[in-house]
Amino acid sequence: MVETDKAPAFGDAIRFQLLIDAVVDYAIFQLDESGRIATWNTGAQRIKGYTESEIIGKHLSTFYTEEDQKSGVPQRALETAGQTGKYEAEGWRVRKDGTKFWALVVIDAIRDKETGKLIGFAKVTRDITERREAQLKLQAVQEQLHPKSRIPSRNALRRAFCSRSFSVSAPSSMLTRRTRSGCCARAERTRAVSLPPPRLKTGHRSGSN
Repeated sequence: MVETDKAPAFGDAIRFQLLIDAVVDYAIFQLDESGRIATWNTGAQRIKGYTESEIIGKHLSTFYTEEDQKSGVPQRALETAGQTGKYEAEGWRVRKDGTKFWALVVIDAIRDKETGKLIGFAKVTRDITERREAQLKLQAVQEQLHPKSRIPSRNALRRAFCSRSFSVSAPSSMLTRRTRSGCCARAERTRAVSLPPPRLKTGHRSGSN
């Protein structure tokens, strides 16, 4: 947030404007309390394409996409800056010729130092399209070099386990088998399978009648 208690002297204002105009990589300009453009610099003209006479008095929403305008993004940006003192964001912005660029945006509230009244906003915008494209390309290369290994979920493992059939043999008269539906259910049911009792050989003992 920027606070001011008095207007700068005429000579100071000229020097300040010359300093701002010398910055060509950043759009630096001032908005009034309603969000309309009050000043313009060389960097703003280079990045956004508007001359000073074309843009002074226009609303901040001029630079936003149609979708962002409909969803109220410009107004929320001003409200956030007014309430918290600063708003920062990245997103698509629109030039005069209709082309889009990826922008880094900072909006600072300007208040009167004595009264605290909001008197406007200072807005700084930088075109970071090339940086974003480089980051996206680097991310794509990293994903190709180090693909993410897919780890099956617990449910997938359970389904794979339950889809298999198992055969069990044991020298016991009772065999317990889990049914497929029981394996996948929380309360697993068991079903007892009775085997026929073993046959015993019968014979006559010596000396029996």
